[in-house]
Amino acid sequence: MRKVMSYFKPLDGGCYDGTSGYNSNFPEQSLKNNVNIEENGAQYWINQEQKKTGKNAKEVTMLVKGQWTEEEDRILMKLVKQFGLKRWAQIAENMVGRAGKQCRERWHNHLRPDIKKETWSEEEEVMLVEAHKQIGNKWAEIGKRIPGRTENAIKNHWNATKRRQISRRNKLKKEERSNAEYDQAASSSFSSGRNKDM
Repeated sequence: MRKVMSYFKPLDGGCYDGTSGYNSNFPEQSLKNNVNIEENGAQYWINQEQKKTGKNAKEVTMLVKGQWTEEEDRILMKLVKQFGLKRWAQIAENMVGRAGKQCRERWHNHLRPDIKKETWSEEEEVMLVEAHKQIGNKWAEIGKRIPGRTENAIKNHWNATKRRQISRRNKLKKEERSNAEYDQAASSSFSSGRNKDM
């Protein structure tokens, strides 16, 4: 289900939303310049300047949170063709309810035509291991070395592979312990049987 949130950006760079209130990542003075208003049962934060100029809550930007629809993807692909890969704010102006950052991330992580979605090749696995040895968890940097894989796909693949390796190691350790316990039990049973014979 898509969730629509109301946001605005006041002149001093602060940011509020209608559900969680003041975003503390922005300057404290932002709080003084804004008021919370209610319209048609929905709460909005609106800048005092907007209130003075007569703008109402409907003129506050509405951002969509959640999954992208196929229609949004089609529109975004068309807009990227039209405006290119550097003008995300302009692209967002033509997308209902999406910010430039959302558009850029959707394009780079899901819609780019060169994204590989098939199983990782042996060569890619080697490239990933070598890159990780050299630079650690810098997924964006590793992404530059492995064509067609997004930084998110690289991170997820690395973590999933690591989890499988840990799981296999734990399983082997458990089997080794179990075998050792069995061998110990068998040898003590054998030696106690020999002692009875003596």
